[in-house]
Amino acid sequence: MKKIVVILVLGSVMVLTGWMAWKSYQKVSVRQKIEAGLSSLPHFQFLNLDGLPAPLDRRTANRSLIIIYFNSECSHCREQAKQIVEDHILMEGTDIFFLSLEDMKKIREFDRDFGLTGLSGVYVGKIDEHIAFDILGITTSPQIYIYNHEGHLEKKFNGTTKPETLVKYANR
Repeated sequence: MKKIVVILVLGSVMVLTGWMAWKSYQKVSVRQKIEAGLSSLPHFQFLNLDGLPAPLDRRTANRSLIIIYFNSECSHCREQAKQIVEDHILMEGTDIFFLSLEDMKKIREFDRDFGLTGLSGVYVGKIDEHIAFDILGITTSPQIYIYNHEGHLEKKFNGTTKPETLVKYANR
């Protein structure tokens, strides 16, 4: 009887270990696929503040592009927006997209709080879950992606990042 119990326990441990290894492999595989897709500017649409589909692209040739994923209730996201408004002059030559999963009412309030769309080259909108998780691989907010003027990913940041640092990577 003890042999059967030991065999069942060892078998269960082996099955559980195998299952955990498989799940870990799947997560790493998905993460690698997302990172490979982010190496150049992803092409997708977002909803602008009027609720109309708009393409994510460089609005003017030879401009860098920064994507900032935000949540309107996130204090770090609010600080990031405040810093960009205060130091917007540094960001000339760069298109900045503030994108969120939240409902449009909260996104519009966030824009109103900071006056983002009143700034040249700044766009605010809504993305869907597929874009956020499967294309951008969002894990935190703010999450920032900086693409150079050729559309290649220069740097990804998690958390508030000083405008000077964003400009440093955007102008490479």
